[in-house]
Amino acid sequence: MAYCSKCGTQNAETAKFCVNCGVSLQEPGSSLGPQPLGIGSKVFFVAGDGKSYSGTIKEINGDQYKVGYDSSDFETWLNRSQFTVIAGITTPPVYTPVSSPNVTYTNTSATAAGRSSSRVFITHPGFWGSVMIIIGFFTDWLNFVDSSITGYKILSSSREIINAGDNDKPFLIMLIAIGVIILSAVICIFYTISGVGRPAFVLFKILPLLTIISFVAYIIVKVQQKTGDLDIPADSSAWKVLGVGIYLTLVGSLVLAISRSRRKL
Repeated sequence: MAYCSKCGTQNAETAKFCVNCGVSLQEPGSSLGPQPLGIGSKVFFVAGDGKSYSGTIKEINGDQYKVGYDSSDFETWLNRSQFTVIAGITTPPVYTPVSSPNVTYTNTSATAAGRSSSRVFITHPGFWGSVMIIIGFFTDWLNFVDSSITGYKILSSSREIINAGDNDKPFLIMLIAIGVIILSAVICIFYTISGVGRPAFVLFKILPLLTIISFVAYIIVKVQQKTGDLDIPADSSAWKVLGVGIYLTLVGSLVLAISRSRRKL
């Protein structure tokens, strides 16, 4: 008897094609080429009684193969030369899951965002405008006959100026102007560094420019009127009375006013 090399069906010795699947029986296995050999492979073999049988490989031990008969519950051990593979592995392989290795994940995007956040204020015009205002606060605001007055000196003398009231009106106005400008600069520099308080930044970035322009206009009028409220030479011009601190504050306030909010990361 002949067995089909594809499906294992038993056919007559003179049959040229399998009665089950129609494959050619002239050269067993030639239609499919070499078949993979392993547990679950279909094979046919000649048993000790001289008859041909088909079976399935159940176990492998070196060159010995435990084959179970398809037609009964019998099993036999054969070596590789005692059978022919008629169908490849029919039992799907069993995969053993591999335990996950210890992998440390790094959120590179968050790290990059953190670095960008820490550097963004360095390139923000509002930061440098605020820095110029603060530097101007510690330099001369007004040049008088015998001395110069800084913004810091005026702010530190706030109690005396407030107590003097209208008797020292120019310095009271100067105190208010400096207070508004410094408060605005501190709020804006905090925003450019931290990114917190955008609505406050939008409001306070304009106040220093409006305040310093108003103050400069007030000083110019006072100098031109020569009312004696300020201790300045009678022939002095307003531009000589105004100190470096006012010019720094004016430029810094302009830079701060035209700066935009921080870009979102």
